[in-house]
Amino acid sequence: MKSLTQSLEKVGKRPPFTIPGGFHTCPPSILKLVQILNAPAPDLDTLDHKMVYDFSEKNPQGIAYAYTDVWFLSAETNLFKYSIKGPNLFNPIVRRLKKKSLSTLIAASDITMTGHKFDHIGGISWFDGLLFASVRDKGSKEQHIVIALNHNLDLVGYSWLARGTLDAWCSVNPWDRLLYMSVKDSAKYFVTYDVSAYYGLLDQPDKWGKEVPISLTGKKFYFYKQDRKPDEVTSVQSASFSPNGRLYVAWYVGHEVAGTTTRWTNHIRIYNALTGVRLDDKEYDFAGVGDEIEGITVHPSGYIYVAVADNDVKPGTDEFELHAFKYRDPTQLM
Repeated sequence: MKSLTQSLEKVGKRPPFTIPGGFHTCPPSILKLVQILNAPAPDLDTLDHKMVYDFSEKNPQGIAYAYTDVWFLSAETNLFKYSIKGPNLFNPIVRRLKKKSLSTLIAASDITMTGHKFDHIGGISWFDGLLFASVRDKGSKEQHIVIALNHNLDLVGYSWLARGTLDAWCSVNPWDRLLYMSVKDSAKYFVTYDVSAYYGLLDQPDKWGKEVPISLTGKKFYFYKQDRKPDEVTSVQSASFSPNGRLYVAWYVGHEVAGTTTRWTNHIRIYNALTGVRLDDKEYDFAGVGDEIEGITVHPSGYIYVAVADNDVKPGTDEFELHAFKYRDPTQLM
């Protein structure tokens, strides 16, 4: 195995250099760090792809792998718990376990609704017993929230987000346990929230449904191109951190007709989670009428699952599609 110094040189880091401070984010062990630094570069052209499941649902949004065979999905006004299993996740056995509406979740909180109108769930993320979901407030106060739920889709609590934080998605990075979000449609960096207060509530259901104050940390995840110049991502739909040190970002370019987006150019982009350097980007044309990429999540086996909204012409007839990807080269999975 290469030394730590040799491994750092592969990503342009030379002494003096601090660990973990010199990285955007860092795994908990030096051994894991060295493995990630020496991993082969990902190549999205080597991904096999297949649509594995679909169902009718208005405005699909997010997907998050949780544990064993449990996954969570989000749509505009509903959250779902699913069992997705099988030795081959290109041909899974899919079964819905539970559905809960946004209105039911908000009703379980102590939020005073005056001035608020919560009408849209965004992307979701599961970490260590909690499902986080961003929720849009289109009321007069226009300050969005993030909610946290347990494995049974019971509301643990909610938090007001800083003004300017977008409601499109959220994602927990397991390395630093922070919640990552966007502040602009065209993102040059992600901001982070400390959500550790939620974990002290998991075994105290008598305290659920109340506000859990969280605040922005000073930590930002900046994007860079291969030449180390600043990078930018347009219209981020979701993001997911993989166990092998990559940040997968689902994003699109919208094409408008008379002020309405009717077509989406969809992309998956990969960044190095250690350095923020872009590793790859690929456009995908999913076979739908108005296919729009939404959520993205990474399974421990290496499968990448993407939620796609097939935005049909008639209102309320959208299809929620699940697409599976897997690298042909197993060494890319570590």
